[in-house]
Amino acid sequence: GRKRVKVEYYGLAPLSYRMDVYDPKIGLELSYLATDLGLDHTFGQLIALAFELREYGILTKDDVEGLDLSWGNVEAIRTIIMKTAYRDGKVGELFAGGLKNIVDKYPEAAKYAIHVKWMDNIPQDPRGNPFYNFRYIVSTRGATHLWATGLSRIAHELAPPNAPLEQQMTVFLMIENFTTLVNILGVCSWAWSSYTTSMESYRRKEEALLKLYNAVTGLNFTINDFHNAIERIILIERAENARYGIRRKDDTLPERFLKEPLRGYKIIHPPYTNLDERLDIYYKLRGIDEKTGIPKKETLIKYGLDYVSKDLETRGILSR
Repeated sequence: GRKRVKVEYYGLAPLSYRMDVYDPKIGLELSYLATDLGLDHTFGQLIALAFELREYGILTKDDVEGLDLSWGNVEAIRTIIMKTAYRDGKVGELFAGGLKNIVDKYPEAAKYAIHVKWMDNIPQDPRGNPFYNFRYIVSTRGATHLWATGLSRIAHELAPPNAPLEQQMTVFLMIENFTTLVNILGVCSWAWSSYTTSMESYRRKEEALLKLYNAVTGLNFTINDFHNAIERIILIERAENARYGIRRKDDTLPERFLKEPLRGYKIIHPPYTNLDERLDIYYKLRGIDEKTGIPKKETLIKYGLDYVSKDLETRGILSR
């Protein structure tokens, strides 16, 4: 048997609550099944999309081999997991290709698909906190909450909802930078980033990481060296994305988040607002072209990334 130490919400929710399955034991069974078959837990969000597409008639009964894709139907969920893992039949082929395969095959599904840069959103909604959850928009790998995780408890104090967008974006960059530092040094994101609850703690942790790094490597880095490294990393990642055709249009949220409100238990959050204004300010602060979302040539050169600039020029992505 298996010993359950704890339940990981982000592992459980996509394979249960997202599909109207509210029995945690069943959710765990589905989670174990997906894990044993090598499927990521976010796969549940793809099944939830299929439920909705079937509800609106975009997927036909024949498309899903007669499966009853009613919300909460656990047997249908189990069957889809199994068929996908073994690429069995129409269902297996459809789901094994991932979200983009479904949208390519059924273009009407695009407005229902919840993703950023084809990465599924976790069970968190950007409409609940437009400032902090700007991270989903600019993350180079898509809808990940780990792109900017620090100072969450005092983010609203540092950048209240009514603060100028310039102030909000400046604070966001600080959080994004610190999270990047934590990630590149390979220390625990939760302990070093997410549980940073004050500016004093932020500065102490940054100084501690600097001392640890210098002690291990024998180098003599400064805080400024760290900050320059962070800038280079974010610029390189965006430059790499540019090589694959990712542009400003991809720094966005699912259509529904921009048009539909989020209806909570006691409060209704409006659709995500000011996305373009936030992006303009973010790009300006990062030295990124506001029209394309590609790092500017002068910004790349400023941070010693001449070779990246030349590569993008050679590919016709940056002008010479």
